Amino acid sequence: MQAEAVRYSLEGQIRTDFTGFRQLLKLYHTLSDVRDREVFLDFEQLDWFDANMAAVLCGIQHKLNSENNLSFVVDHQDIRGRFDVLHRNGCFQPNEERIEDVQQSTIACMHFYVDQRERFKHYVETDLFAHRGLAELRNTNQNIVTRIRGDLLEIFNNYRVHAQTSAPFFVCGQYFPQQRRVVFTMTDLGVGFLTPIQAFSNGTVKTSQEAIHWALIGGSTQALDNEPSGCGLSSILDFCRRKGGDLQIVTGDSFWSTDLLPTHHKGYKTFQIPFIGTTVSITFNGLDKS
Repeated sequence: MQAEAVRYSLEGQIRTDFTGFRQLLKLYHTLSDVRDREVFLDFEQLDWFDANMAAVLCGIQHKLNSENNLSFVVDHQDIRGRFDVLHRNGCFQPNEERIEDVQQSTIACMHFYVDQRERFKHYVETDLFAHRGLAELRNTNQNIVTRIRGDLLEIFNNYRVHAQTSAPFFVCGQYFPQQRRVVFTMTDLGVGFLTPIQAFSNGTVKTSQEAIHWALIGGSTQALDNEPSGCGLSSILDFCRRKGGDLQIVTGDSFWSTDLLPTHHKGYKTFQIPFIGTTVSITFNGLDKS
């Protein structure tokens, strides 16, 4: 006899911020001791979901499926009515059929394995930077676009070489036309920044906060394996500072964001329970409407 399905209710708002990540971490840790069950994700009490955070949600579902044999289902009619963006971006797609994004506001929710660098590169070129939300940047700052494309490939390579996981690399983006911004999120389910950076630094780097700082000032673990595996984050941070964008990093027990730099947090907040892997989100602000 099949065990009864487990219901998990998402509540409030899940935005690309510390609270949003903490809510999704709660989902993971609540279900981490449940095995061999079907899980119904209930969106009825949820007021808002930043669609780019689908990269994190899909990563969590993958981890729970592969480790605990949990399968996830949703009420597709409810999703279509209240959070249709999660159908349009491919996060939830009945019968594996993508619903057409007639609003052209999503950047597809996808995943890539370690041997799919060229496929990820194609996605960055044809899904991310070809999107209407980045038309102004693409048309006026092609050199910057070329540089950021390279930075994103470095982030993927860092996952491929150092994350120590066979799980895929999850990505998703969202265009917010009224706010004139695009948010792009990348998630892996690996060991995080600290483990490889601590090894490379001979133990000098001891915490996730220090590992984030090391990456942001341009540290590279290239000498570990002769691979071009610099994080790419210092270059993206430079872009954000000069062009009014935002950068966010979640790894281990640490949450870092440019939004927090002017606050008493000095950029960092701490989770009580560590994040499962690493997430990087980039916000392109001040884009012209198209």
